[in-house]
Amino acid sequence: MSSNIASKSIMRQREKILRYTLWATAVLASIAYVPSVAIAIQLQLWMLILVDTLAWIAVLILALWKTLPFKIKAVAFISNWTLFSFFLLWLVGPIGAGVAWLMVTPVMSALFFGYRGAVFSSIAMLLILVFYGILLQFHTPETSLFPFEPYDVLSWFGVSGSLLFLSMLSSLAIAQLLKGTEESLVDLEASRRQLAKALTEQKQLQEQLSHSQKLSALGTLSSGIAHDFNNLLSPILISSEEMRELLPTDSVEHKQIDTIIQSAERARNLVRRILSFSHNVSTDPYALEVAPVLREGVALLRSSTSANIEMSCQVLAEDACILADPDSLMQIVMNLGTNACSAMGAAGGILEFKLYRSANEASIVLEVKDSGSGIPDSIRDQIFDPFFTTREPGKGTGLGLSIVHKLVTTFSGKISLVSEPGKGTCFTLEFPEVKKVKDHVPDVQLVADTQQQKKLPRSISILILDDEEMVRSTLRSVLVREGFNVTDTGNPSFALRQIKESPESADILITDFAMPGMTGLEVVEKLRESNPELPVLLVSGYLTIEQLDRVAALDIAGVLSKPFNRAAILERIYKLVTERKIGA
Repeated sequence: MSSNIASKSIMRQREKILRYTLWATAVLASIAYVPSVAIAIQLQLWMLILVDTLAWIAVLILALWKTLPFKIKAVAFISNWTLFSFFLLWLVGPIGAGVAWLMVTPVMSALFFGYRGAVFSSIAMLLILVFYGILLQFHTPETSLFPFEPYDVLSWFGVSGSLLFLSMLSSLAIAQLLKGTEESLVDLEASRRQLAKALTEQKQLQEQLSHSQKLSALGTLSSGIAHDFNNLLSPILISSEEMRELLPTDSVEHKQIDTIIQSAERARNLVRRILSFSHNVSTDPYALEVAPVLREGVALLRSSTSANIEMSCQVLAEDACILADPDSLMQIVMNLGTNACSAMGAAGGILEFKLYRSANEASIVLEVKDSGSGIPDSIRDQIFDPFFTTREPGKGTGLGLSIVHKLVTTFSGKISLVSEPGKGTCFTLEFPEVKKVKDHVPDVQLVADTQQQKKLPRSISILILDDEEMVRSTLRSVLVREGFNVTDTGNPSFALRQIKESPESADILITDFAMPGMTGLEVVEKLRESNPELPVLLVSGYLTIEQLDRVAALDIAGVLSKPFNRAAILERIYKLVTERKIGA
């Protein structure tokens, strides 16, 4: 590719040189043409006047003939030049200008055709000079092969040898110069392409780095938000379950508490989804029926969008199951629906959801189609990038479609789109279909058997370490009700000092991970110096792989995901008491 570009560049320069040379010859030849014609008239050399005029006219024709191909024009110009030179050489002999004109022929051939032109022209020049020498050999006053008495043969070959040497030297030097120039252009073009490639790769790396930095910032932000949000959800879940146990199962209040608990659990799962996206945490999918989640999502969208948006949901595969979890699928539906509503704007439009099996019935397809503004081709490759948005500042985060893409690919699905500016967009999501073997039991941690709990010893002391007073008080209330001796504090140093001074004061330590001044893992590390066998439950909203490795190294009995409900914490404690035979 680089060689072709360089060759084309050299060819353009040759065409320019030929064009300029033709016009320069046509104009500047008058310097030689006028005096030579005057001398020819005095000497009555009418043939010289005729040939000189014809050669000049030929040059003018070639200069004016713009459509004539370069090679034909160059060959015609060099041939015209050579024939005219040879004619002058024959007419007036070596003392005339024909020798100088003939010497230029190989130079122009090298200029227009490179090495091949130089060699070919030099051979032709050699043949002409030899032929001229042969004519000299056979010239006699009786034969009259020349109009004037020419040089003798020996003098001619002396002159022609020098002429041939100089012309070949000049032509080969020009040919080498052109070849070197072409090679330099090839190298320059290759360097330019490498530089362009390097710049492109650098730009891509910068974009990837920028995205990574944004995702890292998102991860840090989401971790902080999740920590605070989980601290609010844990008391809600635990207190609501405590209240529900005190109410009759058929009462209105019991049902209302159920609604509170369900909403809190959905909020908990939403936080997990955010952490899953920002920290690349794997989900826990199962064979999920799509239709109920889709209908629920569409119902939520109907209740939150303006009345001028007509919404429909067509389910053609009622029993279709995919490997997913309801919260992730709900997030996919809500994000695509919200994005579509935003694209339609205040003018409104039509939003259609369609669920069906593919033609080969091997996959489940979900289409989300809107009649909005569409997506321009120029940004189609960027719409799934994190933080990319076309909305005004403050009206969009640029995370909706990137989260959708992340979730779809996590569940082995594919997402594609068809869009036409001004006519709307259709997102097509395709998932592998799975069979529903049995009803899935959600990830709810149940309380241990009540009779088994009653058999457990009650003289067990638990120390709660958490910087949130609301979390500590709620958890303390639940554990006290179960009969445990509970002490709580928000000061890691106080907790360590108490365990060190009174080891019997704590049979189990329940500690939060994220606390100001000292993390839960740092607390356990210091604790192991004085009490290496004390069972510890670590509570956290999110732990990295490195932190989980530290958990294993510190022999932490268990990690409880925050926010947790009453059932989860009691199950962990009773399981720990049974396995470690605490209080026996």
